[in-house]
Amino acid sequence: MFKLSTLVDSKKTNRQGSLKLGQPKKKSKAKPQASKKQSREVVELEWLKQVINRKVATVFIVVAVIISTVLMLPKEDFLPIEKIIISGDYEQLKMERIKNNLDNYLGQGFFSVDIKYIQRNLSREPWIDTISVKRIWPDKLHVSLKEKQAIARWDGKHLLSDKAVIFAADSKSFMNLPRINGYSGQSVELLSRYGEIQYEFSKLGIHIAEMIEDSKGALSLVLNGKLKVSLGSENNDMKIKKLLSVYSDQIKPRAEYIKHIDFRYSNGFAIAWTDEYLNLEKSGDSKKRGNKNV
Repeated sequence: MFKLSTLVDSKKTNRQGSLKLGQPKKKSKAKPQASKKQSREVVELEWLKQVINRKVATVFIVVAVIISTVLMLPKEDFLPIEKIIISGDYEQLKMERIKNNLDNYLGQGFFSVDIKYIQRNLSREPWIDTISVKRIWPDKLHVSLKEKQAIARWDGKHLLSDKAVIFAADSKSFMNLPRINGYSGQSVELLSRYGEIQYEFSKLGIHIAEMIEDSKGALSLVLNGKLKVSLGSENNDMKIKKLLSVYSDQIKPRAEYIKHIDFRYSNGFAIAWTDEYLNLEKSGDSKKRGNKNV
């Protein structure tokens, strides 16, 4: 009996042991389930890629069709320009002539209209300083103009802009502007020189009406519209300082009787008086008397 119970117990033990050994085998059955889940994810990912690829391909085809259609259409007829907008501050520009010029571009294609050509064409207008032409979708052009600012007369047929650009214009309409002219044609240097001299003279309330450079480089000025001053071509800075130093005491009180002041001397300057002053001098009027040479 003892042996039998022992045998039975051993069988129970073996069964229990077999149960324990069998538990890991149940866990191993989960591996095929995980593999199936991964397979489903892979299938879903592939399906999503296919859907995306189809959509991308569809968009690409649509865009290609649109582009090819546009390219097949005549450029001059596609989206014709219906309106041209002009903006800017201007007083001297001949706007009627500019508008008539721009009307030639109405009806041209939005993409085919030559923007650079329009800019070059309008730049021929003497008074135009800068010009910008832009497209406005889908059927407009915007033309922005900036007018030159005239600050001086150059000879009798041109004007000088604030950027020292010489341009053709009716200078008779701008007689209030100073006259600047140079034989060398160096407008930039002359305009800069004029500004420097005028700055010094303005401290004494003097306006330079004319500044002329002759073929030898000699400089002459006209002060306050009538008093002519010849400076010559050398040491002009020193001569101008001398003129400024004597102007208030010696020149200004007799300015109405002076025709010309000549600084083309190495040791001073000469004054040419009017006939009226010379007659007063002969009559002995001491109040009007002055030296001819200083």
